[in-house]
Parts: sequence; C-alpha cells; structure tokens
Amino acid sequence: MSPFDVNALKELWQAVFLDSAQEIDRFFAHFYAPERTVALTDGGSLAAMAHLLPVGNLLLGEREHSCAMVYAVASDPALRGRGYGRCVTEQACLRAQALGYDAVVLHPASPPLFSFYESLGFTPFFSSCTVPLNRQSPATSGEVSLRRVPAKEYVQLRRAFLQGSVYIDFTPHALAYQEMLCGDAGGLFAAEQGGVPIGCAIIEGDGAGISVRELLCHKENFGTVSATLNRAFSSAKTIVVRAPEWAVPSGLGSSLPFGMLRSFTPLDIPRNAVKWYGPAFD
Repeated sequence: MSPFDVNALKELWQAVFLDSAQEIDRFFAHFYAPERTVALTDGGSLAAMAHLLPVGNLLLGEREHSCAMVYAVASDPALRGRGYGRCVTEQACLRAQALGYDAVVLHPASPPLFSFYESLGFTPFFSSCTVPLNRQSPATSGEVSLRRVPAKEYVQLRRAFLQGSVYIDFTPHALAYQEMLCGDAGGLFAAEQGGVPIGCAIIEGDGAGISVRELLCHKENFGTVSATLNRAFSSAKTIVVRAPEWAVPSGLGSSLPFGMLRSFTPLDIPRNAVKWYGPAFD
C-alpha cells in the first residue's frame, strides 16, 4: 500500500477505536504488513479494514497448527449497515488461508458479536474467568514477589503453566507488543516464591485501575498470587484478573466465552480439551 493508504488506515482506526496517534503508530510499526491487511473501499474512500497478526501457533499437545489473529476489524461509521464488516472479515479469512495458515482466531469486542462471527464460520472456542480482586483480602504467609521478565522468558513461563492445554503459543514478538500496551505500571511478570515461579501475569494499567490480562497459576496458588498483586499495586482502586477456569477457585468467577476459532483444516481437538486464548490486545 502507498503511504496515503496507510494514513487512511490509521484515520479509520482512530475514528473507530479512538486510540491516540502514538498507540496507532505503535501498532503499525510492530505488526503492519500489506500482505496481511485487507481493505475495502467505497467510492475511492476506505470503507473497512482488518488485520492478520502472526501471534503464534495453536498448540494441541504435541501438534502445532499455524494460526493468525484477526484483529482491528473496523468499518467507517458513516458506512455501517452496508455489510462491509462482514465482507472484510470474510476476505481476511480467505487471505489467511491463501497465506497458508491452518486457522484464525479472534476475540469479539462485545458479547453480541459472537453470533455475528458464528455466521461467518467461527466457533466459540476459548473461555475465561474475570475476577475482581477483594482489595481487603488479608496477606498470606510465605514471601511471594513479582519480577518483571522479558518477553522470551515469559514465553517459557506460559508454556510451563499451559502444558497439556490447547492454547495460542504467543511469540516473543507478539508479547513484546502486549508489553508496550501495559503502560509504565504494568508489564510481563513472574510471581515467585523462594525463587521458584508459582505464576505468571500480564499486567496493564496506569496505577489507578489494574487489569491483569492473563494470570496463569495453579488453583491452590491463586489466593497467594492475588494477595501479592494487592500488595504490589496497593494504590490501585481496582484490580481485575482474567484467568483460565482451571486457575480460579470455585465461587470466585464464572467461565464465559472469550475467543473464537475458524479452522481451514481438520484440527482433531479432544472433546474435553482445556483451552486458553491469552492476551487479546484489548
């Protein structure tokens, strides 16, 4: 695409998602590639766009399938109702298939969009639990610390906690982008007790409100890690954690649909497989 076209993509992004110029430039510098971008025009003007992100393979035990994330699906607000969102999503899937991907995934921005994407061949596949932490929870015994880690180390921590699950194996490049979204107060962290990792977390926020975009730990350590988060971000008004159902003690949060999958080849996924999406760059 020409520089003019890229500028049009950025303008549409700002009009739909209301991100700052800095945030938009950050995405285009990190992920943008013309061959992984689908754009539709109406009367010579940009009407809709979608991006394919090579975030990592879909792991099913010992098997790997190439996977792209469909991201930033957007249509011009003045042109909505004309089917451009549907068309650009379908074109993105066709592009992914042409590029050799086995599957695409996405995180619908709101619950009503699940039925929209189902009509395009996507299947609800990943779920998550959202848990607002009790800011008055008591401290737990045992010294646990949070250590900021680089993207390459976080990849290894994720793999250890997700072993045996069906999950998106985010690359260091993808996690480095997520790290940029985390703000000065956040980042990629290991929760350690006696120097041994008992959890890992992607933490995003400005200090006033903290969103833990991913918390991976064994269920018996959820309370300990939560207390550590409360202590580390004591000035935050709220801390909200997103975690797999298997990591959350019963009664703290219910599992809800989170991510969707459309495959272009049979994946042979076990019926009762435990599945996890991870960061959605949301």
